[in-house]
Amino acid sequence: MTATDDDGDTAVHGAAQNGHLATLQWPATQDGCNIAATTNGGRTAVHYAALHGHLATLQWLTTQHGCNIAATDNDGHTAVHSAAPNGHLTTLQWLATQDGCNIAATTNSGHTAVHCAAPHDHLATLQWVASHDGCNSAARHNIRH
Repeated sequence: MTATDDDGDTAVHGAAQNGHLATLQWPATQDGCNIAATTNGGRTAVHYAALHGHLATLQWLTTQHGCNIAATDNDGHTAVHSAAPNGHLTTLQWLATQDGCNIAATTNSGHTAVHCAAPHDHLATLQWVASHDGCNSAARHNIRH
């Protein structure tokens, strides 16, 4: 269960990306399986579950298996930055209720979830994220001209 592809993805990453919770839970019982493994780009199963809006998978990873909800990839993206561009509002709303999750977090390039949601025309997601304390002001502060 430790085999990786050229990008450093494991079976765990693939199961999380596709929301296959039962397929994700089985490797967790196997010796040598690292549910919190990172890819070459620093992404975790948490990033993939959030990116594709697989809330049940994300919840299991963080609440049942203890994966870091605030994990950052090599570019500073968190689960929040992963969920926003795809308009996964329910996922973002759940993330906001979790200890350690910062909706207003900025990436290494200064982007917030506002920056991630806006170019992809997810108005409801953009409005919700922008309404959070600190997120809109962080976005205004970090806009690059």
